[in-house]
Parts: sequence; C-alpha cells; structure tokens
Amino acid sequence: MKIVTIVGARPQFVKAAVVSRVLAGAEGVEEIIVHTGQHFDANMSDVFFEEMCIPKPHYNLNINGLGHGAMTGQMLEKIEEVLIKEKPEWVLVYGDTNSTIAGALAAKKLHIRVAHVEAGLRSFNMDMPEEINRILTDRISDVLFCPTGTAVENLKREGFENMGCRIVKNGDVMQDAALFYAEKAKQPELTIPEHFVLGTVHRAENTDNPERLMGIFSALENVSETWPVVLPLHPRTRGKLMALNYDFSNSKICFIDPVGYLEMVWLLKNCKMVMTDSGGLQKEAYFFGKYCVTMRDETEWVELVENGFNLLAGSDHDRILQSVKELQEKYKNDQMKMNQEMMDLYKKENMSPFSGCLTSIIQIILLFAMFGLVRNPLTYMKKIDTATIENYKNEIKQEVGENSISTNYPEISIVKYVNENKEKSDEAYINMNFLGLDLSSVPQENYKDFKVYIIPVLYVLTSMLSMKISTSATNKKDKNIEKEESKEVKKEQEELDMAEQMTKNMSWFMPIMAVSISIIAPLGLALYWLVNNILMILERLVLNKILDSKEEA
Repeated sequence: MKIVTIVGARPQFVKAAVVSRVLAGAEGVEEIIVHTGQHFDANMSDVFFEEMCIPKPHYNLNINGLGHGAMTGQMLEKIEEVLIKEKPEWVLVYGDTNSTIAGALAAKKLHIRVAHVEAGLRSFNMDMPEEINRILTDRISDVLFCPTGTAVENLKREGFENMGCRIVKNGDVMQDAALFYAEKAKQPELTIPEHFVLGTVHRAENTDNPERLMGIFSALENVSETWPVVLPLHPRTRGKLMALNYDFSNSKICFIDPVGYLEMVWLLKNCKMVMTDSGGLQKEAYFFGKYCVTMRDETEWVELVENGFNLLAGSDHDRILQSVKELQEKYKNDQMKMNQEMMDLYKKENMSPFSGCLTSIIQIILLFAMFGLVRNPLTYMKKIDTATIENYKNEIKQEVGENSISTNYPEISIVKYVNENKEKSDEAYINMNFLGLDLSSVPQENYKDFKVYIIPVLYVLTSMLSMKISTSATNKKDKNIEKEESKEVKKEQEELDMAEQMTKNMSWFMPIMAVSISIIAPLGLALYWLVNNILMILERLVLNKILDSKEEA
C-alpha cells in the first residue's frame, strides 16, 4: 500500500514524523512525503530532519509567500501532478493549513481516499481560515482521526456518522511527539533568564490588527516586570511591530530570533508558563505540564479551557494580565510543578527523595521510646530492678487487693500507690502531676474522669490544623492531570510521587496511631505528641510565610 503524506509547515512535520516512524516499520507500506513549502522556515535545514529523526520529503513544491487563493490553487495543481505520478491508495493530511485542504481536494478529485489527522476540531469562528480548512477537509475525508472525545462529538453533531466516513478517536499525535522529543530537547545558545514565561505571537488575526497587537504586547511588557517573557519573534510579527514604531530598545521583553523545534521544546520544558496565540503550543504546554494564557478569543482545544489548564484572554490588556495573575496563583499550588522542582533540588543536593520520610520514621522510634519510658517509670526513671518491682506488686496486692495492680501498667499502679502513701517508700516516689493533670492516668482506665480527655482532644485538633497547614500549599487542583513527559522525567516523577505518597501516608498514619495510643496509654505520652504538634504548626507557619515572601519577590 502506498500513502502520500501532505505537509506544509514545521508543526505538521513534527506530527507526521510520529506516524512516519510507525509506517516505516509496517510491512508492505510505502510512504511518500510531499512538502508544499507553505511556511518557509530557515530552521528546517538538513540538520533539522536529522536531529528530529524525520524522513526528508520526496517532493518540495516550494509554494509560499502568496495569498490564500493563489497559494491553494498552485498547491492543487502541483499536488495533483504528484498524485498522478505516484498513484497512492491513500493521502494523509494533518491539521488545518492551506496544504491540508489542497492535499485533500486534490486527492478527492482523483478518487483517492483521504485520511485526516486532527479531525473534528472546532473554534466556531468562520473568520479564521483554519476553521474553514478543517471543516472542508473533514467533509471530504474517508477516515477522520480525532484527538479528543470533544472532536468526536463535534463530528457527530454535524451529522458525520451519516456521511459514509469512519470516525476514529485515536488520541493526539502531538502527545507522542512531546514524549519523543522531550529527551532530545536542546538548550538554545542564548542567555535565557530564570523563571521565564514563554511567549509567541504570530496569528494573522492579532498581527494584522494594530489594536489587538498593541494590547497583547502591552500586557507582555507588564508581565515582564515580574516574570521575564522570552519571545521567539516571528518575522511577520516583527515587521508589523516595526510598522507601528514599537520601541524594541526599551522593551522589557526578551526578544529572540526564531528557534529550532528542539530548542523550542527546551524552552517549553523550562518555562514557568506559556502565553501564545498558537493552536499547537497551547496543547504542547499541557503535555509538558505548563499552564497557558491563550491570546485569542476562541480555541479549538476547548477541553483545556474547561479543565482550567488554559485561559482564553483575547487581546485585551487587562484581561490578559488578570489571566496571568490567576495562573500564577495556580502555579503556586500546583503539585506537578512543585514535584519537578523538588526533584531538581534533590539532584542538585545529591539527596534521595525518600529522605522526606526520615522525620516520620524518627517520630515512630521516639514514640515507642516515650511509650516505654512512661509505661515503666520505675525501670527507666528510677532504675529499680525487676525483683524489687515484683516485691512492690505483691505487697500492694496483699494490702489493697488483686485488682489494685493494672495488668497493662503495673509500674504506674505502684507509683500511684506510693504517691498516695509517701511513707511507704521514697524510692518509688515520682511526681506525675502537670498543670493539675496526672500524666500517669490512662483514659481507657479512667474514662469517668473528663480531665483525662483534655490532652487527647487537643492533640486531635492540633493534628487536623497541622495537616491543613502542611497540605494547603501542595494541594492538587485537578487529580486528573496527566504528566506527559519524557521517559527519564516520568521515571523521576514516579520516584518522587512514591516518596511523596509515603510521606503523605505517614502524615495520616501518625496522628491516627497516636490518637489510638493516647486513649490506651498514659497522658504523658499524649502530652509529648501535643507539644510536638504545636511546635510543628509554628514551624510550618514561619516557613510558609518565608516562602510566600520569596514567591512574591
């Protein structure tokens, strides 16, 4: 089977490369790649194809720099010539460019079956050329490969189930591309500021409208005052700004020349947030776990907006800044970002993420030590030997009765008796009173005395408060976030998640265990845990205040 793949822009090559690698390994399948040349890209040199592991196009039509009609018409003519020569069974097209619709039309006119990748996407804005391209391509395609459930539903609402085509929900090829190229990311040979926002502006609806363009860049300038904006500047956007006499020399934005895809992946992996009018970059931001402000009035990736990963801000200055502020607040509480930064810190300091469990383990050891100390005060505080303790027990049983000695806490029973009868023995006397409470009292054995519940109740309350404070800064906003990262990053993330889960389980296990013990153990043990809780609360409040001040700075 012969397949002709039609692509015209760098993002389409990235998507097509994912499928091409699969087709190359399929027996009996031959793929012919046609590059229309729609988007001239200086970064798409021979090195680009080698680094990206992308097969070079068999045909380069070199059609660019024309209006929509002229460009699409020339593409139709040239693609038809290729199809007549190659005689494929299928034509494969991607996305929503002029190359997409030209390839689909040329194939359909020749009665060649068409498969459309990224079918079913809708922005519902017919002023966008991309929207027209994707709708028309969907209508004449034989197989519609949909990246999301929403895309499938869009097609069903439009009646595609009755149009003799096949609808397939196959997932997003850009997700596969993100996973593949994340490991190949290359840092640009530029000075990139830390904690930066990645920005891109190139869409015609923004660049061709001076009011929209200046509204966007005015907002980007404001954002750059707190988080530096790194913006690879598209040549068309640069030309439009220059025509408006944009003051590049005094700009706070870090303008850089357009970068290759692998450099772009690096910027995406290392940025704090994305601000863009690109359709593809919105989606890639999600795959790399970055929040995105989309400077458009609508988006075809509505799922990202509905789930809070992407905010539509249009071109209004104030609306853009409000969206950034909202996502900055989300970022502060985003577990995914915190986990990655924590893993980086562990690497830098040569520490294991499981070291976070150490404090809980130490607490368990101290718990049993304290329990033993309070349970056997004569043995550990007074250093009285076992034989002498047995003599005390026998004497008290003879004088008071068999039930006078607790089965679980015989030494505490001896201490209580001696404290009430000081003349009996100075050796075994221990003052167990603290602020009017008998620290040797066991709630389970003295349940009628309400005072024994004061410390356990306070412990429960302080445990709840401590838990709330410790989790408030690390609470996930959405537990369904998919961490789509490289294999190496995913491995690191899994290790960190495991350690975090262990720590979290410990955080819940310790209070539950301590409360249970505080009921059956002397109050002295519960007092230890109460004091520990109070100190932890104070520590966390101070640390949170310090971290908040650093974040604001």
